[in-house]
Amino acid sequence: MMPPHYPTATAMITGGRRGIGFAIAKRLAAAGYAIAITGSGGSDAPTRAAVAELEDYGVPARYFKSDIAAPADHAAVLDSIEQQLGPIAVLVANAGIAPPERLDVLDTTAANFDAVLNTNLRGAFFLAQAVAKSMLTRTAAEGERSIVFISSCSAQMASVNRLEYCIAKAGLAMVAQGLAARLAAEGIGVFEVRPGIIRTDMTAGVNEKYDLLIA
Repeated sequence: MMPPHYPTATAMITGGRRGIGFAIAKRLAAAGYAIAITGSGGSDAPTRAAVAELEDYGVPARYFKSDIAAPADHAAVLDSIEQQLGPIAVLVANAGIAPPERLDVLDTTAANFDAVLNTNLRGAFFLAQAVAKSMLTRTAAEGERSIVFISSCSAQMASVNRLEYCIAKAGLAMVAQGLAARLAAEGIGVFEVRPGIIRTDMTAGVNEKYDLLIA
C-alpha cells in the first residue's frame, strides 16, 4: 500500500481498538494515515494503550466513542474526527457483534436479531452513507477516497446457531455492491473483504470448537 499523497489523509476504522480492526489500523498507520478508531465503550486503559501504539508509527491517532447502531449520532462523530484529524479519506467499516445468545434459528428472538442487525448491517449502512456524502464534497483531485466493508465468510456460509450474524454479513455484501455501483463514477472506491475464521475476542468462546474442526 502506498502512503497517502496528501498530508491530511485520515482513516476511520470502526471497532478499531482490538482484533481485526486494530490490525488494520496499525497497517494504515504504518502507511502514513492519521488514524481515528471508534468503539462503543469509554477510553479505558487498553484503549489508551492501543492509541499509543498507533502513535508510535509517527502519525496522529485518536479514539472516538461511537455507537454505530445509533445513526443519529454519526454526524457528531464524523465532525469530531474531521475537526481533529482532517477529512476522512478511508472508512473501514469493521465494527460488528456476535449475537448476544448463540441460539438455534428456530429458537432465536427478535431482540437477538435486532441487536445484530442494528450494529452489523443497519449501523454500518448509515455510517457509510454519511461518510460517502462527506467524501462527495471533495473531488478526486483532492485525494483518494475509499470505503472498505469487513464482512465475513459467513456472508455465504450458514451457521444455524447464529443465523442473525450470517444474514447481517450477507446484507453487508450487498451494501458494498450497491455503494460501489453508486460511487464509482465519483471516483470513490468501495470494497468488501471477507475474513475467514480469525482468532479474536469475538471467537474466544468457540476457539476450542473451531480448533477441533480444523484439526
